[in-house]
Amino acid sequence: MEPQDKAGYVGVDDVRKMLKEMKSQKCDRGVFISNRFTEAASEEMALSKIQPVPDAYMPPVKPESLYLVVSDSLDKQCRSKCGGTPLRQSDCRSWTNGDSCRIRTISENASFHFERGWMNLLNDDLRQLLSLPKSSRSMIATAPNSGGKL
Repeated sequence: MEPQDKAGYVGVDDVRKMLKEMKSQKCDRGVFISNRFTEAASEEMALSKIQPVPDAYMPPVKPESLYLVVSDSLDKQCRSKCGGTPLRQSDCRSWTNGDSCRIRTISENASFHFERGWMNLLNDDLRQLLSLPKSSRSMIATAPNSGGKL
């Protein structure tokens, strides 16, 4: 979820909105990623099962695991949006009206960053994946050999 505040602060309203979403999705715990949290939001998260995480934080993970998570999730999104993984640009439903496909762009970037061993950019690809609107984002897979956590 993105903060509603234009200054980028996560406020108590954002936390309550997330709690509603967690309840409707039947989630026990949540993570809010941002660099700024209001004091009230921090208190509300402490009372609930939402963990605040700084935007720059990325837990240690193998590059292969991170790439597989990003790639698998993006493939699922392509299949759900286009009915399959498009082999050609013309098969991609997001390319209509000359707009580029955000999912495909993130996927291509992640491949390039993984091949070059650029972990910081691969981490950014994951952040971009997580920032996609919920309507275009499917469930994020868990990383193999990481205890089910990314």
